[in-house]
Amino acid sequence: MLNLPPEPQRDPSTFSDSKPPNSASDIASYYRDYGTSRRVPTDRMLPPRSGSLLTSSDFLQNNTSLDELPPRPPAQPTIRLSPSTGRTVAVEPRRGVDLARAFRNLDMMCRQNNVKQDFARQRFHERPGLKRKRLKSVRWRRNFMAGFREMVGKVDRMRRKGW
Repeated sequence: MLNLPPEPQRDPSTFSDSKPPNSASDIASYYRDYGTSRRVPTDRMLPPRSGSLLTSSDFLQNNTSLDELPPRPPAQPTIRLSPSTGRTVAVEPRRGVDLARAFRNLDMMCRQNNVKQDFARQRFHERPGLKRKRLKSVRWRRNFMAGFREMVGKVDRMRRKGW
C-alpha cells in the first residue's frame, strides 16, 4: 500500500472549479483514510462468556503462563476409510451371524447399492451424450413409477371406500 500524506479535505462546493467528486485522487484518499477512520473502541468490549476460556485479565490477575492453560479435550478417533468400509460383514456365530447369513447380508447390501449394475456400466467407456440420455431415461422411469404407484394407491383407497 502506498504511504502517501493525506490530502486536505475539500469543501464540496469547490468541486465545480477543479475536479469532479469521483476523481481518482478522491477515491485514493478515501481508501487511504479508510483504516484510520474506522477504529473500534476495545475498552467497552465485553470478555467472552465461556467460563473455560481464559481472558487477558485472568493472565494479569493469576499470573498464569501459557504452559498452564486448561487441558484440551481428547481428540476424536480417526475414522478408517478404506475401499472395503461399508462392504464388510462380520461373521459372529455368537450373535447368530454364521457364514451363510453373512453372505446373504452381503448380497442384500450389494443389491441395495446397485453394485452389479455399476460394475456392468463401468466395464466400458460411456460417452457423455449417451450418459446424459441414459440418465434422462432413468429419471423418467423413476418418476413414472412413482406416479404409477401413487395412482394404484389412490385406486386401492377408493375401492376400500366402496367406489
